[in-house]
Amino acid sequence: MSETSTRTKSQLLKVAEAARSRFVHAIRDLKLAQISFIDRAPALDQALLGECKVFADRKLMMATLPPGGMMAEIGVDRGEFSRFILDTLKPRELHLFDLAPERIDPQYLDSALLSSGAAIFHQGDSSSNVALFPNEFFDMIYVDGDHLYSGVVRDIVASETKLKPGGHLVFNDYT
Repeated sequence: MSETSTRTKSQLLKVAEAARSRFVHAIRDLKLAQISFIDRAPALDQALLGECKVFADRKLMMATLPPGGMMAEIGVDRGEFSRFILDTLKPRELHLFDLAPERIDPQYLDSALLSSGAAIFHQGDSSSNVALFPNEFFDMIYVDGDHLYSGVVRDIVASETKLKPGGHLVFNDYT
């Protein structure tokens, strides 16, 4: 490792340690002030995990879902995972929800595909747009949009009635 990269590594570690220390002190101050906040996720009841399966990655997990049907992806980014859903699960329709269509990479979702109706793009706030669909419309909704807790909650609330009975609400970055 060069002297320059060692110095950079040392500086980055100092910055990270200072941030960690500020965070620990802020949590302590909240507790001392008796200000309510979400410190840790509550433990799950073991009965809820009876049929739980663990997968090495999201593609392996998604490949176990039933193909076909009406599907949605909240949070498209460049469209790489959208392409995977289209190729693997072969939905009747894949509804794509995102704020920024300009981020879509044409190698994954080109204009011909989007104009064919196989993939339908909905620009804007995902929870507002999902809420416009009829109840029990989707067989699967994949949530990977707003990563703030409040944003995920809005997507869940908007999505829960839009799933068909037995449908799948799937989350990325759940840990």
